[in-house]
Amino acid sequence: MRFVALGEIEWGDLDWGNVPEWLAGLGSLSLVLAFLVFKRDRDNSERVQVDRLGVWATVNPERTPNSLDSQEIHEVTTWVRNGSELPVRVVKIGLLIYTRWTVNNPELHTWTVEPGIKPVPAFIGDLHVPPGETEEYKLAVSVADTAPEEAQITGSPQGRHCAR
Repeated sequence: MRFVALGEIEWGDLDWGNVPEWLAGLGSLSLVLAFLVFKRDRDNSERVQVDRLGVWATVNPERTPNSLDSQEIHEVTTWVRNGSELPVRVVKIGLLIYTRWTVNNPELHTWTVEPGIKPVPAFIGDLHVPPGETEEYKLAVSVADTAPEEAQITGSPQGRHCAR
């Protein structure tokens, strides 16, 4: 490895500027630091508002008399509680609904509970919740395509029942 000296720095020959230039340099650094502090405080205050938002949901099957799909349409009721002092606009809430199906097992002469083959996504969007209020939103979701294969083959309502 080889080092090449380009020359010695003569500290006395450098232009160190003057007092206004030094103050301007320190001022620009202070401006950047102040911006970062303000941004951090704003992010923290927005996070506090988000932390005061509560969301929960229940799933209830809609019962249709004498219908093969009486257990395959579910009503999802979602509540959104705004515990903050400011109104909240929620762009989208995503839910995954997992099902269990009661399937007739003719070999064992019993009914068994089988999980659905996939979760059903449901979305509720563009919600406006005033401060201190709880809003309720309802959505109908079809879960028919989540039934296990054994439940899809059975053609009677007794052999196909979504147990939630």
